[in-house]
Amino acid sequence: MPQIRAELPHTDELSEEDVLDLLHSEWHEERLLALLVLGRRFSRAKKDATAQQRIVSLYLVKTRWINNWDLVDGSAPHLLGAWLLQRDRTVLGTLAASTSLWEQRIAILATQAFIRAGVFADTLRLSASHTRSTESTQPPRFRPASIRFTAERSSPEASASSACVIPRFSRRLEIASPRNGVTFT
Repeated sequence: MPQIRAELPHTDELSEEDVLDLLHSEWHEERLLALLVLGRRFSRAKKDATAQQRIVSLYLVKTRWINNWDLVDGSAPHLLGAWLLQRDRTVLGTLAASTSLWEQRIAILATQAFIRAGVFADTLRLSASHTRSTESTQPPRFRPASIRFTAERSSPEASASSACVIPRFSRRLEIASPRNGVTFT
């Protein structure tokens, strides 16, 4: 990966067609370079919403080629997540409902940008819908534990008893195991 990142400054002259050729490559490293180029161009176009939208549109059309965990993890939060921070997020539901594992992963990883901004609702909604959709397809012994996340305003008293404290919020995670009915807090 460091060798690929070292090539990034030399890609500024690549045309969009050249970047898409890299993204369509059978070689994982070339697809990674293409996504890094798109990410670099997206971040450089901070004041050009049209250019950013073009990059995100290309990204969404080419999800077939974003088919490995490091390709998704290194691109979804920085491209799609950053773009959707202040925009309509319905595309996440479409990706999450896809039969493609990688599109589902793009949806959930894009929400990492929201989490960094202190917004958890989309991540929890997508996680809950995914958990419900996979429960019926898994044998009973492999059903995931039900998870309930609560965020409450912190107070000095609550902070002392909270397991995890986020600035201005305390967070409590409860896990109930369907196998034995035990609840962990």
